[in-house]
Amino acid sequence: MIGKHFKRSFQTTNLFFKLMGIRFRCNKNFFDHIQCYWLFYFNILWLNRDLLGEILFVVFGVMSGESFVDLTYMLPCIAMCLLGNMKTCLLIIYSKEVKDLIDTLKNMSFHDDDMSDERSSYVDDSNDYVYDRVDYVDGTCAANVDETRDCVDEIFKKTLPFMYSAIKVQKICNVLVVTNFGLNPMFLMVLNYHSTGQFGLFMPFHIWYPFNAFNYWIFPFVYIHQVYSAYLAAFTVYGPDTLFYVCSTFIAIQFRLLQNNLEAIIPLNYTSKIEEVNEFNMTIKRIVKWHLELIRCVQLLEKIFSKSTLFNAITSSFLICLTGFNVTAIDNVPFMLSFISFLLVTFLQIYFFCCFGDMIMQSSVEVAEAVYNSRWYMVETSLARELMIILIKAQIPCKITAFGFADINLRAFMRILSTSWSYFTLLKTMYST
Repeated sequence: MIGKHFKRSFQTTNLFFKLMGIRFRCNKNFFDHIQCYWLFYFNILWLNRDLLGEILFVVFGVMSGESFVDLTYMLPCIAMCLLGNMKTCLLIIYSKEVKDLIDTLKNMSFHDDDMSDERSSYVDDSNDYVYDRVDYVDGTCAANVDETRDCVDEIFKKTLPFMYSAIKVQKICNVLVVTNFGLNPMFLMVLNYHSTGQFGLFMPFHIWYPFNAFNYWIFPFVYIHQVYSAYLAAFTVYGPDTLFYVCSTFIAIQFRLLQNNLEAIIPLNYTSKIEEVNEFNMTIKRIVKWHLELIRCVQLLEKIFSKSTLFNAITSSFLICLTGFNVTAIDNVPFMLSFISFLLVTFLQIYFFCCFGDMIMQSSVEVAEAVYNSRWYMVETSLARELMIILIKAQIPCKITAFGFADINLRAFMRILSTSWSYFTLLKTMYST
């Protein structure tokens, strides 16, 4: 069941991987690597050609005394391209870890090798997910497979809609940004022709070229090149983020399933019989393995994303600041609308990222609360001590960090907004004087 949900949730991310030319598989040699990732390197070179032109435009603009607004026009775009480069390249570098994480979450069971025969009757038709055996009932989880499925479905209904909404909203906003930047120059060309009678050429972005990009024979190719680069810039950030959203969501789901099993570990009619003690010990063994595997999944996610998360947290303040400044400073209404959509994308990107980081922290810490609610007081001291060890371990939150410098949660999001506002007011003051 979890496998089905994971595959469905992974569809958007998988589509991005295919369009970008990213495949997570072991490469035997250099030529196999090139054969596997040739489309990815083609797209990255395409994007970075325009990125270099944007940087040179800003450098030459500073040297030639271009207006402050024209210079800040390209800075958010440069930051977004650099962030997309870093996110996608780190996925390639950590491709083994990404594949390991995806396979683990897709096929995660309760990791009890000793009870494989006992669990075989609980495998669903797709063989995607194995349900643990629960021999007791409390108010949360049930003793039979049907009620256990209902318990899992309830967790899905509480967790998955937010992930689907985040992926869909961010996709719509990214498409809107690329469309705005791609079509606005055409709109300006038509408007300019009707108002002046002259056909002027406009580009989506200010990029330096070693040739005359406004030549009538060259202009269409340069225009298409810039629009495709805008698509690459947007979706090299969006694609890895969807991977983070999906993995974070299913890690949180597994933590909540773990909580339900912990709360139901001691039945109401527990009498300290040998059979019950043996069942308790086997269940504890499964739960400990399960918990450690979830901690390993968070560590894999941290390894894959921590470096790009640090750059993301740093650049987000500048992106929100500079994009907000462009919205207030640019007189051209079509381009102002483009930057409004760009500001929305930037805001939602860091907000959702922090939300899913916070989701992992909260769900991991709640495991300790589940241990406390497990009727531990009904068992022997030696058995209660085993639960206490799990409780102590669970009190240390599993978290995603910005390369160890800061935790990624909603508090981090508020700090980023506060910093962005400080930079924005400073920039407005400098511009007005």
